[in-house]
Amino acid sequence: MYNIFIKSKAATHIRKAALWYDTQQKRLGLTFIDEVENAFEALSINPFYSIRYKDVRGFVLKKFPFLILYRVGENKIAVTILAVFHTSQNPEKYPQ
Repeated sequence: MYNIFIKSKAATHIRKAALWYDTQQKRLGLTFIDEVENAFEALSINPFYSIRYKDVRGFVLKKFPFLILYRVGENKIAVTILAVFHTSQNPEKYPQ
């Protein structure tokens, strides 16, 4: 299993998205957080999904239009979550 580390910027993305979803429908923010947590669980088992650019990989959420951007550590035991990125945003804004 890989350890998951979440950058503060990514945590902020998750929090803001969940709050926005809650304004759209009661408890939808919790559903979003559950899906993000399920994605983190999948990444802890196998983080080798497609590379988006350089060494940054992406994991697409199934129910929400978000992409989790992350790096697999050189030691191959850690996954660092860089961003939880809404797919309608300009890809040039991907974190470096």
